[in-house]
Amino acid sequence: MPKALTDAHLREIGRIASEWSLLEFHMQLCIGALAGIENDALFVLTKGLSYTGWKECILALALRQSFGEAHEREARKLFNDLDALQLERNKAVHTAWMYEERFEGAYFGDRDRSFRFIVTDRFGAS
Repeated sequence: MPKALTDAHLREIGRIASEWSLLEFHMQLCIGALAGIENDALFVLTKGLSYTGWKECILALALRQSFGEAHEREARKLFNDLDALQLERNKAVHTAWMYEERFEGAYFGDRDRSFRFIVTDRFGAS
């Protein structure tokens, strides 16, 4: 029978979710700054978007303002890095985590330790 996750595990999952939410908030603020929109209107306009939509808005607004090729490359690299982190964030936040010492299949963690994390989500084990 799987054991409950420890408070430390739960805090870490919460930290990841909280820090990503802060990043998304700053992305919205960036859109407002680039578009010259006040925050009250900004949050109404961007509420229905998610990470990908905010990213596309930032890139489109930055290109519109002709920041130059070097800045465009930097922005695209940053978002490529963030895209990879978003995949890791989604694994951590949207995975059904179970602590199981005897499990020998899919896991999230270090194989050399005495525990395994069973990684399952709506698409199956990963």
